[in-house]
Amino acid sequence: MNNQEINLAIAKLVHPEARKIQPDAIDFCKDGEGVLVSLAYGSASLVDYCNNWNDLMPLVVEHKIALMPEYFDDIVMTDNWEAEYEIIPNGYQCSVNKDPQRALAECLLKVLESKLREGEDD
Repeated sequence: MNNQEINLAIAKLVHPEARKIQPDAIDFCKDGEGVLVSLAYGSASLVDYCNNWNDLMPLVVEHKIALMPEYFDDIVMTDNWEAEYEIIPNGYQCSVNKDPQRALAECLLKVLESKLREGEDD
C-alpha cells in the first residue's frame, strides 16, 4: 500500500460517521498523500497519518502502540523502526519500516482492522 491508501484506510476506520472520505485533490498535504474527511454540516478536515505527526500520534497513544528500533538479541540490527501493539491472547501486531511514522501508521491500520473484526465477532 502507498501512503495515500494507508491514509484512506485509516480515515475510513477512524471516521465511520463521515459523509465522504476522498484523496486530497487540491494537494494541501505533503506529497499530495493526504485525505479529505467530510463530516456533517459542511465541515471537513485534511488528514495525513503517514506524514503528519499531529494526525497520527493521538491515535498511537490511544491504542498504546510502541515504537522502537528493530533489534535482535538486544542489539540494534538495522536502520528500521518497529511499531508494535500487544494483543492478548493472539500475540501482537507489528510493522517494520525505515520511516518510523510509516511503521506506526501501518501498525495502527492493523490494530484498527483487528478491532473491527473483533467487533464483528461479538
